[in-house]
Amino acid sequence: LQVEALNASKLKTFKKCDSSYLFSVYTDKPKDGTFYVVYVARSLNVWRTGSKEEATRLRDRLNKLKPLISALEKADSKTFPKELEQLRQSVQNNHTYGNIHHAAACNFASIIRKLCENKQHEIVVNEATTDGCFPLQIAVANEAKESVQELLRLGASATKPDCHLRNAIHYAAERDPEILEV
Repeated sequence: LQVEALNASKLKTFKKCDSSYLFSVYTDKPKDGTFYVVYVARSLNVWRTGSKEEATRLRDRLNKLKPLISALEKADSKTFPKELEQLRQSVQNNHTYGNIHHAAACNFASIIRKLCENKQHEIVVNEATTDGCFPLQIAVANEAKESVQELLRLGASATKPDCHLRNAIHYAAERDPEILEV
């Protein structure tokens, strides 16, 4: 499913299932068995499923990424739906990632820069997920060259090991050894 705009008449056939204002779960009133995760500000349908629990989990994960969503929204409104789709896929596949990790996975280099503004960027770019992965490792594993470049520029460590004692150099050797040369 691609992220798609919902027109006002279609949205009126939906019933809101929660009180969330960033991403919210809706159900189709006539069908009452299909649940939609909607980006409320733009009335964008992000995901459709037959499981309310699945929709609620995705909504909760997306709602935790407000700084990333805000930065994407401000960056380029024309590419926002496509980037939101990319982000949704990353969120569904990587439950332990935070803002910086998803930005690295999706190759959102300019967003990485935004997430580090007014912060100690060396700390942000070297923040591990709960399972021990670092943004640079994630970017390398996803062959996200612009993100790799930005993370290194901001002070990401190429030698920090994950929980399997592999660092970004190991990831590069598996995927594309030239990626760290950027």
